[in-house]
Parts: sequence; C-alpha cells; structure tokens
Amino acid sequence: MANNTSLQMADKLESWAEQLREIAADIRNNSESPNLSHEQHAKLTGTAKDILKTVKQPQERLMESMIVIAELAALRMFIKWKVFEIIPGHGTISYKDLALKLGAETSLITRLAWMLVGTGLLKQVGIDQLAHTETSKSFVSSSPLSSLVENGFDNHLRSLVFMPDYFDKYTLREPIGRYQTIHAFAAGNPDLTVWEHMHRDQSRMASFMTSMVAMAKNLPVVGSYDFSWLLAKAKESDDRVLVVDVGGGQGHALEAIFQATPGLPANRCVVEDLSEVVEAAKAAATGQLASAQFITMDFHSEQPVNGKLNLRALIYYIRRCLHDYGDEDSVKMLKQIQFAMSTDSRVLIVEEVLHNPPSPMASATDIFMATLGGKERTLDNFVTIASEAGLRIVETHRCKGSGIAVIECVKV
Repeated sequence: MANNTSLQMADKLESWAEQLREIAADIRNNSESPNLSHEQHAKLTGTAKDILKTVKQPQERLMESMIVIAELAALRMFIKWKVFEIIPGHGTISYKDLALKLGAETSLITRLAWMLVGTGLLKQVGIDQLAHTETSKSFVSSSPLSSLVENGFDNHLRSLVFMPDYFDKYTLREPIGRYQTIHAFAAGNPDLTVWEHMHRDQSRMASFMTSMVAMAKNLPVVGSYDFSWLLAKAKESDDRVLVVDVGGGQGHALEAIFQATPGLPANRCVVEDLSEVVEAAKAAATGQLASAQFITMDFHSEQPVNGKLNLRALIYYIRRCLHDYGDEDSVKMLKQIQFAMSTDSRVLIVEEVLHNPPSPMASATDIFMATLGGKERTLDNFVTIASEAGLRIVETHRCKGSGIAVIECVKV
C-alpha cells in the first residue's frame, strides 16, 4: 500500500502533467510564431523549476550551485581571452592549437574547456577537438551576453565573496545607502559610492552599461499600461511635455512607448540622464527617437521638467532605477519628481514587485542589489516610499509572465 509521501508525489505528478498539457494546448492554439511567447516561456520554466525543486535531493542542489560557480569562472576566462572568437564558426580546433593561439598551456585550456563542454555550452569532437554550439556563438567579447557574464563575475560575485568580512565589520544591518556598500568595501574603499568606483575603470563601466541594456531589453517596458490617453491630452496643448523618461539611458523605453502608442509626438517627449549618457544617446538616436528631447538630469537634484518654465509633464516614467537605492534615497528621488508634477501628472514606476516569499530569481536579484546599497521591493514597500514622497499609488499594472509591474502614482 502506498504511503502518504508516495501519494503526495503522485498528486504532484498529475498536477504537473496537467500544467504541461495546458501549456502545450496554448502553444498549439497560437502556433503562428516560431518562438514561445514571454508568458508561455515563463509558465514552462516555472513548471520545470517546480519539478526539479521537488525531486532533487539537498546535496544535488548544493553541488549544482558549485557547478554554476565553476562554469561562470571558466566562461569569464574564455570571454577575457577571446576564445569564442578563436574557435571557428564551422568546424573544430584542437585544444593544442587553441592553446598555441592564446600562448597558454594546453592542459589549462583543456581543463577550462571541459567545464563548458560538460555543461553543454561548448562541444567536444573526438578526444581533442573543440567546436561551437549555437549557444556559445553568443559569447563573443562584444556581445551583451558577454557583458552580463563580466558584470556577474567581476561585480556581483566579487562582492558576494566579501560579504562575511563586510558584516563582521559593519554588524548585521541591512546594507542600504550610497556609502559603505558591500561593493565599495570589496573594491577597497567603502567611503566611495558604487558609481565612483565604477567610473574609475571605464572598460568595466562600459561593460556594466552594456549588460544593463541587455537585461533591460529582456524585461517588459509598457506591460499592461495603456498610454493612449496621452493622445487626447496632447491635443489640449501644442507644447506640453508628454513623457519624461527619467534616467532613460539610451532611450530604449521611450522607443517602446512610441511603438505602443502610434501618433505620440516624439518631439514632446524627453530622455533624461547624466550629461555623458544623454550626449551619447542623442548622437546614437535614430528613427522617431531622434526627434525626442535629451536633457541632462541627476536623480538627486531638481527635476528639470518642472513648473518654473511651464514644463510640467503628463508622465514621469522611471524604470529599473529605484532598486539601485535604499528607501531614504528613493524617497528623495521621488520627491524631486513630485515637486515638478501637476495635479494631472502621473509617475510610472516600473520595477520588480516582490511576492512574499519571492521567486528564487527575484531573491537573487535582491541580494545583488543589496551589495550596491539598493533593494527590490514588495508592493507594501512601494506604498511606503511613495507615501513619504507625497505620492499615492492609484493602480498597479502587472506585466504578464514576469514579476515586473508598472506602478501608477499621482500627486497627493
């Protein structure tokens, strides 16, 4: 007779099978696209993770974590040494010839390559030939994926290694704020901000910015928020600013808003960021984005699109910025926007909104942000910082298939 544990496992297997059937049916009914939709992918990977989390033994999960660390180290070295450029796009190269091109010992290159062969990132042919897979071709040095690896290894992993020493020195307190961060402690001077450290190494800073753009492109921009109300409001005035992309970087979010809102006048929309960022963004802008305004702004100073010049915007859009900062700094940043708003203005905060408890990926991101002095937040956390900044959340627009939400706020 089956015991309770066996019966519970059987019930779970039936539940997973039903979930997979539903996903399969959805894919069949929407088979026009060759790729899974964002929502389908999220459901499928969620079910797969749930299965693995349930059936794996504790030691298996621990050892897999160790494998990921070793894989990341081997991948980081191969990106640094431009190995993925040396491996031919078609065909193979021997470990000996690869080592010769790198000026390295064959045994060293073989051992690192075996790590990536073992995880399926690279392919071994015979006993001494190495070849690309479709995945490995994405890790040439100039690719966004390579920048993500560099950022993860050089910044996040390095900071995590220093966490024990950091908490020994600063006690068991939440590391929030621009100073005395884990990242700065690991870099050797906790009295500098993360960004002061980053700007000391321009190549690392460039890689970091590329990785952030790569991540941002894979996260929803508009979600379920409908910007079409701006079109009617635009007709009420010839010069009112419609959208300000606060901390907008290269303007990718504003481009997505244009695509989602045909007819939105680009010349009445603004990309804001630090001077060197907006100068580069303006120079690189094409299409509709080239007609937008590019204005220098600092999160911690007065919002330039304000009432002094009758420029109060309808929407102040701030995406994936507040999680870089603790609550006190985030409130100050939001207050700068609140001071600039009219009664009909909206602030759209686009961030991960944590569930309680969060998903493993969301928790990992939160820990990474903690090393920078920032944090991911629950909806209750957003209610608190919005209220302290003189704002009220009127609606939360969840983005299907992700933890991202567009949090719509008005001036109190």
